[in-house]
Amino acid sequence: MRTLYVVPVLAIAAGVLSAAPATGALGGVEVTRSTARFDSVTGKLAAVEVALTNTSGKTVTAWSYDVEGTYADGSVTRSTATVDDISALLAPETRSRALAPGTSRTSGGTTLPLGKAGDLPTKVEATLTMVVFDDDLAAGDAQSIGRFGGLRRHIAAIMSALLDQVQEAIGAPDPRGALKALIEKYPGQGMYLQLLPMYDHGPAALEMVLSADRAYRDLMLQHSELKPVN
Repeated sequence: MRTLYVVPVLAIAAGVLSAAPATGALGGVEVTRSTARFDSVTGKLAAVEVALTNTSGKTVTAWSYDVEGTYADGSVTRSTATVDDISALLAPETRSRALAPGTSRTSGGTTLPLGKAGDLPTKVEATLTMVVFDDDLAAGDAQSIGRFGGLRRHIAAIMSALLDQVQEAIGAPDPRGALKALIEKYPGQGMYLQLLPMYDHGPAALEMVLSADRAYRDLMLQHSELKPVN
């Protein structure tokens, strides 16, 4: 299924051009390295990757971090990223990518502007601000944790509404036409993109896609009541 980045993700070109070591840990999860590279989409931004190591003893399902970039002229810029990887818990084949105890993960999802001379920052530091575990305990600021739980509930509600519309379309006199109308009405809704191909493959194929979406929605909802820990 999907990893949810709350900020846009840019593809990253080869070659690390600036890097910084660890800047601390939160809840047993540590930033071990942060790097900046020219992004491969526009070349006009510094795409940041942050390496995390989990020594907490529990699987991490989401995390947030602040990024600070320092440039050759002494100027500083900041950015933030939140990554929700709750979908890694959906099935055995996706659990291999989870940030499980004793494993490391490289996280993208945030960018910094280039310097005035079009240069990358000479120093990049990432600081974890929130870590969410698979038992729904979370380390970090209590308000941020509450907002993140609310975001999961909000996404689950949106998915429920979309799934209801799909079921209504399937029950229409012309199901294919109704599904096509949904796609045209919501052209940016990625959840609808597979509907027509799966419908053309038959009821079983369509139900497989819808079942996966229902499972993802239910998982988001089940892990939305988060409890802050010190």
